[in-house]
Amino acid sequence: MIVDLKNKQWLLFSLFPLLFWSVLLSNFNYFFLFMAIFGAILTGYKVARDEWFEGMDQLRKSDFSAFDTRFKRTMNNPVFYILTLASIPYGIGSLLFFNYYMFNHMFEMPYYAWMLLFLTWATIFYGVFILIFVPEHWETMKRGAAYGFYNENTGYWIGRGYYCFTQKKYEEALKNFDKALELSSEFLPTLEIKGQTLMKMGRLDDALETFDKGLEIDSKNGQFLYRRGIALRALGRYEESIISFNKTLEIDPGNFKVWGNRGLTFEQMEKNEEAVKCYDMALEIEPKDTKTWAFRGRALIKLERYDDAVKNFDTLLKIDPNNENAWGNKGAALDHLKKYDQEILCYDKALEINPKNAGTWYNRGLSLTKLAKYDEGLKNFDRALEIDPMFTIAKEAREVLQTDLSKEHPNDI
Repeated sequence: MIVDLKNKQWLLFSLFPLLFWSVLLSNFNYFFLFMAIFGAILTGYKVARDEWFEGMDQLRKSDFSAFDTRFKRTMNNPVFYILTLASIPYGIGSLLFFNYYMFNHMFEMPYYAWMLLFLTWATIFYGVFILIFVPEHWETMKRGAAYGFYNENTGYWIGRGYYCFTQKKYEEALKNFDKALELSSEFLPTLEIKGQTLMKMGRLDDALETFDKGLEIDSKNGQFLYRRGIALRALGRYEESIISFNKTLEIDPGNFKVWGNRGLTFEQMEKNEEAVKCYDMALEIEPKDTKTWAFRGRALIKLERYDDAVKNFDTLLKIDPNNENAWGNKGAALDHLKKYDQEILCYDKALEINPKNAGTWYNRGLSLTKLAKYDEGLKNFDRALEIDPMFTIAKEAREVLQTDLSKEHPNDI
């Protein structure tokens, strides 16, 4: 294969580090050796890469038949398979050589790096030999290079399904994952992403069944226990959810996401003290996770620990000063402390970030009425209703305030 003229600059640029090392080592034999192998590998990947990306463009347009054609063409490209195999010893050999020089400050190449580079060439020649002289073994070699330990088309169906999942085409994604599972029914990553897809579709019982199937294959799989806990919580089976998270933490006690989700489950059980303890554990592991700080602050408000909640949101806002919800929740905590002026400043910050949040305008209006700034409060309710005319609570608050003002000033027009 020959690299297109328009891509020669890309290839030459990628070879520049090799030239640098050759000059440094005062031995251009290294340059020609590396260049020959590296150039061949890059050329092969260029061919496969172009074919693959063109196929992905067709996939984005939901043109699956055209994508299938591109995929099969890439998968049947001999250069792709031979050089995929060859790139493994080449990459290891190059890395060993550079590490050897960096740590030992010696110019000679270590014998094991030479052996791996020799193996690279041997792999290429072996692939070409098989292709030319033993074509009946080509399919066997192709499967080994392309699909690893999976069945022949499993990787294809997983990749196609995962793309549909990222595009929120969950029905299509599910069909592809089912195809993959027909070929490899016990492949855990497929079962996991299938379960997640079912969760997105609201098919919670089916998702739970999928995660249970994964645990039948590997009962100590922390990821499946974690996903199972989330599914159980969504089904309102909180006690079972906690048990599932507990089992996950026995396997992986340092997983802050598990601690956080365990806390969310306790929160839904109205066990907010336990929830805060879980959030504290999560934040010991990952102190800059803004979601956990937000959940913790919410639980503290429920516990009427308003000063602690304000401090909590202050910490969150140091990490993410543009977090609109944090400003709003800090304002809510200050409202309970009757610090209305400070509360309004929080809502002002939130509205700088998102001026179209009807809820923030409504809360700001309430705070203004508590400061006896009724006209300003009325304007805030009006602004909330401009954004969301169906905002019932704001409409009712406006009517009550308007009625009270009319009673106080009956002669006003």
